[in-house]
Amino acid sequence: MAIGFSILSKAVDVYKFVTDCQEAADTERLALGFLPEAAYQQAAEQGKLFVAVSSGGAYLGHLMFGGVFPYVRVMQTYCVAECRHLGVGKSLISTLVSWAETRGYLSITARVASDLVAANKFYENSGFETVRSERGGKVRNRTILTKVLDLDTPNLFDLMGDQRQASVPSLGLKSAFSGATPLYAIDLNVLFDFSKKRPREKEAREVLKAALNHEFQAALTDEFSKELLRTSYNPDDDAMLELCSLFSTIPDVSDKDDLRKLKVLQEDLARIVFPDRARSETLTKQDNSDLRHLSLCIIHAANGFITSEKAILRARDRLLESYHLDVLSLSDFAENYDDGDSRVKEFRSDEITSVDISIVDAKTVPKAEIENFFDIVLLSEELRSVFFKGLAGLAGAHCQAVKEGKNLVAVMSWKTERRGRSTTSVKLVASENSGNTKAVVDGLLGKLCESLSRVAPAIIELEIPVGHAKTREVALSLGFRPDDEDRVSRTVFHKIAYGKVITNKRWPEFRADLIAIAKIKLPEQPPKYESPNQIIEYLDAEDALKQVSIAELEALLSPLILLLPSRDGVIVPIRRTYADDLLGTSDQFSLLGEHSASIHSSRVYYCKPNKTIQPHSVIIFYESSAGNGRSSAVAIANATQVRELTSAQIAVETNRFGVVRHSELKNIGKSSRKLTLLCSSIVKFNDIVPYNKLCKLGCNNGARFVTATRISHNELLKVVAAGGLNGANG
Repeated sequence: MAIGFSILSKAVDVYKFVTDCQEAADTERLALGFLPEAAYQQAAEQGKLFVAVSSGGAYLGHLMFGGVFPYVRVMQTYCVAECRHLGVGKSLISTLVSWAETRGYLSITARVASDLVAANKFYENSGFETVRSERGGKVRNRTILTKVLDLDTPNLFDLMGDQRQASVPSLGLKSAFSGATPLYAIDLNVLFDFSKKRPREKEAREVLKAALNHEFQAALTDEFSKELLRTSYNPDDDAMLELCSLFSTIPDVSDKDDLRKLKVLQEDLARIVFPDRARSETLTKQDNSDLRHLSLCIIHAANGFITSEKAILRARDRLLESYHLDVLSLSDFAENYDDGDSRVKEFRSDEITSVDISIVDAKTVPKAEIENFFDIVLLSEELRSVFFKGLAGLAGAHCQAVKEGKNLVAVMSWKTERRGRSTTSVKLVASENSGNTKAVVDGLLGKLCESLSRVAPAIIELEIPVGHAKTREVALSLGFRPDDEDRVSRTVFHKIAYGKVITNKRWPEFRADLIAIAKIKLPEQPPKYESPNQIIEYLDAEDALKQVSIAELEALLSPLILLLPSRDGVIVPIRRTYADDLLGTSDQFSLLGEHSASIHSSRVYYCKPNKTIQPHSVIIFYESSAGNGRSSAVAIANATQVRELTSAQIAVETNRFGVVRHSELKNIGKSSRKLTLLCSSIVKFNDIVPYNKLCKLGCNNGARFVTATRISHNELLKVVAAGGLNGANG
């Protein structure tokens, strides 16, 4: 039977089919579970409900989805019985794939009960891979399969050169923090839905569960907290206030520049969110409150806002396009509940504050525990074999494991092989169900790149299981690029970890290495440094002229610092008590609640505000004498991001990446504002450079390095040479 149909996605077209979608889904509760009508309405508001209709306008099926960027989560796919096997469901999935890829999403996930044979076959035929198996609710006693489709997102990752030669790609980093958890502000109505047991209590609870599982970092604007305090009958015994105290706070603004920015933002947002009332100048008090919350989110670089407000949901695409602020509804987190099945997790504060992650030698982990972990992630027999060879230490293979408390959450095996130039083959499997997956992967791969590149440039080939989207996201952010022959499944990646400080003298060697490794020809002479965004022209493997910025090149070949002619540096002080964590000198680490910096490949250094340090400054770390410090320069790094923030902003935005505990920030200068430096490509000196030696090299300006001290390009080269970094002496 041939049938003509089309897929509707715009809210204005989908609204009239919301009831059809709900009624159709309710006929298949065993397969699709139950969602309230409001979930369908909110999905329609956001453009996250696709409806298939016949040429005559009759309802044929729908697809409803949600999720936190960059992961799409399918909640329902339905097709009327007489139209199954006619391409309606396939067309709905294809529409979703196109929608997600054009917006830079990395994967689509669907959860399907194992006994639903037809549904499982449909997803498998649509290219989904089963990546996890877990028990469902006690009432149905089902096994739930998680299926994932990896997406191709070239708009996020512009490739340069010839991928078949494992060349260096260009990558527009979405976030300065690889492995960062997105920050979402929560509308008070969401919390009231939960605490006052309103009709949408279950959906609100799912939002809080997602926060507990570190799918996002939950925050409230300062105004929300003040409003709650004002309206509380008993602040000393208020469950809502206690709940809100668990979240980060997005602070209000007070200085003149921020207040001006806030006013302009609110006016712009009013035209987007409430266009009619903005034109007629009839904005309500609640409208202005909503606009202020959105403006604060934008000013403080929050990733998104979770709300039930229809006008804000309708403005999602404009807010995302204009201000990079996503808007999520409760329907993005909705779960399809089996009748009588309660999978609601108790909300406990200790689950937010108690996190313990450690890297251990995998040989110390019982084999049965590792096998159980591999069963949970449905690891292929081929990859299992590789990991167990690594565990046995066969042919020079190594193997590490990561534990979250007592639970195994990741295993990584690597082995250096001779293939013309030495290549290190890495296999990595991490639980995509852990809230700390991205931090774990970032820590493992970042430390491995640093270690492998200490002696010579490292060529790394990484293989991950199909459908492991979080692992893939972090690998891409660290400069790993997909193998051209494996673009469909996105499981094999390459990276060059250069591991050097490149001076004028070392440029010919650097250039020759890139020709040999990646078939890329940089200019014969190093360019004079002007800015991090300065463009370097190069020839790719086909001798086509291409361009890359200095900042991109450093990120993609990290760890790498280009000390090009005229690039100067800054010496900053650091206490020994913080140096080990910041500079990554410890082989093992723990992640304990607020103090989590050491697990990340990029870490934040705090100091007093000053104008000496600019973005992409080359930083020399001087370990002071305080606390048995060595009074010596000990490492070099690239300050890829430099921002002046208040202590409140630091608590929201950078605290997890800083080695100074938030409670200790008050000891850094008298000002409430601190300078935050996101440091990457951290390279430890082979030889520390004592204070007296630094003075002889002309670096001391009389301040004894108690504050940031700028040094010239020539002085910087002398310090690097004295530090014994690969013979770099200008």
